Parts: sequence; C-alpha cells; structure tokens
Amino acid sequence: REIGVGRVSIPVGPLFAAVKGMTAYLEAIKGDQIAEGRTELVAPFSEFKDLVGFEKFRELEKDYLPEFVE
Repeated sequence: REIGVGRVSIPVGPLFAAVKGMTAYLEAIKGDQIAEGRTELVAPFSEFKDLVGFEKFRELEKDYLPEFVE
C-alpha cells in the first residue's frame, strides 16, 4: 500500500522458502548425518503425497503402464 498497489506478486517466494528449508535441513543433519526421527524438519509422507497428487500418478500408471511393470 505504501507503494500505491494493493498486491505485489513474488512468484519466486515459495522457491526461496524451499531453498531455506533445504538448507536448514542439511545443516541440521550435517553433524550426525542422520535424519531419522527429525520430524520437525520434514513434512509427513502423507502430506507430501497429497501435495504432489500421488494418487493421480497411481491412476495414470494403472491406465498407461504395461502390466509387467511394478
């Protein structure tokens, strides 16, 4: 509002946030190199699957992959 607009789009904002998150994760595990049990650093797998549309990919696999591919 101070610059005379109601909204400013920053399309790379989520990318910058992802880089910061990846950096924080790698810094946290750098010492012991173990991520197991560090649930505060990562999204649950179920949340990740929902975000990326995992089930839709499974449906596409069923429709388009040959049966012998597992």
